Amino acid sequence: AIEYAPPYDIFETASAIVVEMDLAGTKPDSLRITAIGDHVIIEGTRGHGIKKSAARFHLMERSKGRFKKNILIDGPYNTHKGEAVFKKGVLRIEFPKVKDRRGAPHSITVNRE
Repeated sequence: AIEYAPPYDIFETASAIVVEMDLAGTKPDSLRITAIGDHVIIEGTRGHGIKKSAARFHLMERSKGRFKKNILIDGPYNTHKGEAVFKKGVLRIEFPKVKDRRGAPHSITVNRE
């Protein structure tokens, strides 16, 4: 079951589209990133670092548990050449821009039988 929905941003630079996701408390080896067409699926597990048996919580606002995000990367970006870096609790994934040929006119040859 999905228990956590991490916040994320998507923004564009001169050479790429970037996804940044706040994942403080997540171990990098628990992350799995998959690109399928124009979708990127990010899944993993975020923990507390505190064992429930070692403490009695009075307030618990920080979410933890399994998460899975399916993010649409719409536009002329190469999702096959994505690069991910996990640093200081933030996952950053960059997808390079490619030439946008969508909507460009092209001729279609008519063949005779």
